[in-house]
Amino acid sequence: MFELHRKYLLSKTNKIIIRIGIIIITAILLMSIKVNCSNDVRWLNRVAYSDNYLQNMIFTIKFIGLIFSCYIMGSAFSNLNDGYSALILRTRKDRIKYYIGKTISLCFVVCFIIIMILIIGTLILYIFGNWFYDYRLILKVGFRLITIILSYGVMSTIVTIVFKTSFAFIIPIIIFLSMDVLADVIGDSSIYYYLITFFPNFEMSNFVVASLINLFLISIYVIIGALLYYKTSD
Repeated sequence: MFELHRKYLLSKTNKIIIRIGIIIITAILLMSIKVNCSNDVRWLNRVAYSDNYLQNMIFTIKFIGLIFSCYIMGSAFSNLNDGYSALILRTRKDRIKYYIGKTISLCFVVCFIIIMILIIGTLILYIFGNWFYDYRLILKVGFRLITIILSYGVMSTIVTIVFKTSFAFIIPIIIFLSMDVLADVIGDSSIYYYLITFFPNFEMSNFVVASLINLFLISIYVIIGALLYYKTSD
């Protein structure tokens, strides 16, 4: 079943989208590291360039990765793209196993792509920013980004099942953008910290705790999605 999901998800269209996304992110990261400047200039401005590069890497991967995750995971459960379920489902109880299996496959695909982008970003920093040494920070940032991106990706499967439209994946993206705005408006309030428990946003502090909360949230969303998919009619 996992192999069937993988082949269907990595269609020609999705592969083209993935390649375009990787090219765009790579171009943005190359510009962020100032490849047009000499090594001496980059060395003299290494602190500012490092901070700028990491911020751009986080923003780019977070934004583009989240859009891709919501699109591929949400649209995978639309009526148009979920038609092959009729070849697999025999009883109503199979719907839960099918949903969980397909969602796990989607998570693997998204994780693989994000890890590829993180490797590309790290290689760019290693080649053009040889002054940088705190690669453990990139590991923490990468893990945090993956948990956030997967949270909204699984959320998009839920809203697609509920609203039964291919465009429902836009809803989690709007929620994420709203959380970004709220971070600047009410970022210090208790309401905001309550909201980010269910609608995570990137924070530079408490990487481990926040990531563990996100993993728990992903599990909750998967359970909710499985129950909703179980209740939907064939």
